[in-house]
Amino acid sequence: MTKADFYIGNGITANWIGSIFRDGYPNGIPLKILICANPTLFEEDVVEFIHQVEGVVKTDGDHWPWLWPDSRMTDYSYMFLMDHSKVFASNFGGNFFDPIQYIQQGEIISAGLGHPVFPLEEARAWTESCPNYTEIMDSTQITGISRKR
Repeated sequence: MTKADFYIGNGITANWIGSIFRDGYPNGIPLKILICANPTLFEEDVVEFIHQVEGVVKTDGDHWPWLWPDSRMTDYSYMFLMDHSKVFASNFGGNFFDPIQYIQQGEIISAGLGHPVFPLEEARAWTESCPNYTEIMDSTQITGISRKR
């Protein structure tokens, strides 16, 4: 079961669109999503795709579906990067790569953009859904997660 998360943007302000529960590898994602050059169309295409497969969509009122706090433990993440007007992917939070190049060549080749930074809202949702944990935060970042005693 190869899972995938979809975002617009990168960093703590990235917008999580939704997630799919299977077939999240690049060959399982519609080409129109992977080649999209417009963030609005990307989001529309992702939502349409998720509605056709098993997954969750934020705008449908769905919440972060995983037991882990962010996409670093999700098989693949797809992010539309505004400054490149292009979709890039990450495998378990590793360096960004071009998913089209992956499909063509069969291997992950770093795009030279470093690794993604995932938004904090997923970490907040995860800790809120786990009553044995609380998060210790300042106004800009999570500084730690502690177990309640």
